[in-house]
Amino acid sequence: MHIVLDSNIFLHYKSFEEIPWQEELGCEDITIILTAIVLEEIDKKKDEEKGKIQKRAKTVTGRFKDILLLDQPCKYPILFVESATASEEEKRTFHLERNDNQILFDVKQAGIDIANVTIVSADTAMLLRAKQLGYRIFQPNDKYLLKEEQSLEDKFSKELERIKNRMPDPKLMFDGGCNHITIQRVSANDIEKEVSSRMKDLRMEWPERKVEDEQIKVMDMVFNSATPEMIMNYNNTRNKFFEQSEKKIRLEVKRDEYDRRMKEISIVLANKGTASTGKMNIFLAVPDGVKIYDKGCKKKESYEAPSAPNYYGITNNSYINPIVGYYKPNVLIWDMSNPIHDRELRKVSEPLTHNLQQNVFSFYVDSANCPNFKLSWVIVDAALPDSVHGELNVSFVNE
Repeated sequence: MHIVLDSNIFLHYKSFEEIPWQEELGCEDITIILTAIVLEEIDKKKDEEKGKIQKRAKTVTGRFKDILLLDQPCKYPILFVESATASEEEKRTFHLERNDNQILFDVKQAGIDIANVTIVSADTAMLLRAKQLGYRIFQPNDKYLLKEEQSLEDKFSKELERIKNRMPDPKLMFDGGCNHITIQRVSANDIEKEVSSRMKDLRMEWPERKVEDEQIKVMDMVFNSATPEMIMNYNNTRNKFFEQSEKKIRLEVKRDEYDRRMKEISIVLANKGTASTGKMNIFLAVPDGVKIYDKGCKKKESYEAPSAPNYYGITNNSYINPIVGYYKPNVLIWDMSNPIHDRELRKVSEPLTHNLQQNVFSFYVDSANCPNFKLSWVIVDAALPDSVHGELNVSFVNE
């Protein structure tokens, strides 16, 4: 079968070598007819058009040069048909001033049996004229069409419209760009139970001493390695050691427990608009019943460094620092009874360029006890006529 490809097929569809013509037309033996008129139409597009069509025309004519002049292989055989000379009567009968009619006339004058020719075009008028003349016709499936390229005029108009409508779009989001986060809830451990367990181990490590514990037997003779006074000193310092250790252990257990439970929530200010914001006043409302903390809610708890039990009655393990004086070690621990009291957090922000963001709020919640909650926010932007409102949601899921 011979198929005549109209110029619109070469310019607006996939490469003629990529389209499976055998499958589309139901014929294994395919020869493509390229008429001089079609070649001229494509060649003109190289100089007259701009953008995608111009590039496509250059690609197609370059491929024809490779095949027809340089004898490079092609997936389908190509038969080039020159424009036929027509009499004045034929010109009037066939209306050869129209390129479509000239193409059909040239194929007929080339001596090819039109019963074995299919005209392939996306132009309805071309297909209708071909059918009237007895040719088979075929319009390719749209799936082979190339994507339309936006004209420079359309691009310019849209860009101008975008510039005219440039507006800031400030909003608050969680760090990560969402307005809903889920936090894993942890179980609160029994602090006193943990302290009791550690103290039990410590008492086993440092048992109470008795006189008989210090006796050494050598050849039926008994010797005391420590005097009763030394043993009493040991037991007294042992009790003091346990008292000091219990306070230290309780503070450390609390510190570790509260650090484990505290989860940080970070909130960012983002400008999703197409223009810079003005100066902004930002308000974040925290609902009643929700305790939030910042690092200022931590406090130092000091303790006496435990002195190991000894026979000399010395229990003070602290020392005098020549600069700060008497020194006691301390633990930095969350004060769970002292959350942030403000129910509305405030922030003033300088103008923010579009597509940028910055951290504005950061606080902590106790993931063992905090309920699910919503944060309401308001942004008053000097570049906008009205304030912007929104909500952020925090929910907890069990371990």
